[in-house]
Amino acid sequence: MRSRGSLKIILSMVLIAVLISGFAFSASAGYFEGFQIVNVKVNGKTVNGDVPAVILNGRTMVPAKFVSEALGADVAWDPVSFTASITQNGMQEAVLDNNTEKLKLHVDIMDLHNQLLEYSDALQMMQISIQFSTTHIDNGVIFSDFMSELDEVMQDFKTGKSSIDQDAQDVINKAKLHNVDISNTISVLNDYNECTEMTEKAMETLIQYYSYRESADADQFLNEYELLSQKMEETNKRLETEYNSNYALIKAF
Repeated sequence: MRSRGSLKIILSMVLIAVLISGFAFSASAGYFEGFQIVNVKVNGKTVNGDVPAVILNGRTMVPAKFVSEALGADVAWDPVSFTASITQNGMQEAVLDNNTEKLKLHVDIMDLHNQLLEYSDALQMMQISIQFSTTHIDNGVIFSDFMSELDEVMQDFKTGKSSIDQDAQDVINKAKLHNVDISNTISVLNDYNECTEMTEKAMETLIQYYSYRESADADQFLNEYELLSQKMEETNKRLETEYNSNYALIKAF
């Protein structure tokens, strides 16, 4: 998985047609942010910039600025419309369009998916810990200390999930702006919220059983835990499907 930072660096680059006269590529010169670097020559002269040309998903991506300037053109960037305009001999051409903004949106969606993957892993470890705690339920001191620590961890989880929800809202707003349907991702996000609530409820039921030793509470905990495990498994599969689908869209750009 690519990091959000490296993908956004690539988003600052534009695909330049390799048929431009005097424009050539040579062998790789290492890697930049995990992407293979390509040397660029204009009219036989090697040109370089702050960000190198790289190969991304089988395509050669070249920064518009240093190549255009090497060809005697000026480059202007409009951050509002996400348009880079190249001007040469009074002629101007916009080389970035709304598709670039959509690509950036899909990268943000991928970042959200990655956050949910990490959250899922942590939440599953939390559930395993709850299950493990039942082996100490007859030892009051150990069980109480263990559940107290788990409760603190759960509060940290909820804080972390709140941060993910904020990032998700930003993605949702951008998706609406560009008429991109992310309803499945939103549904997965809501399911993880439900899994968090189910985990917290299972903890409360287990503590109640420890306090009163009612068999009904024990049965309720086992039922809640089984439903939670099923929900987590289903949600994880849905997240994997959404991740792969979104990644395929990014590769298609």
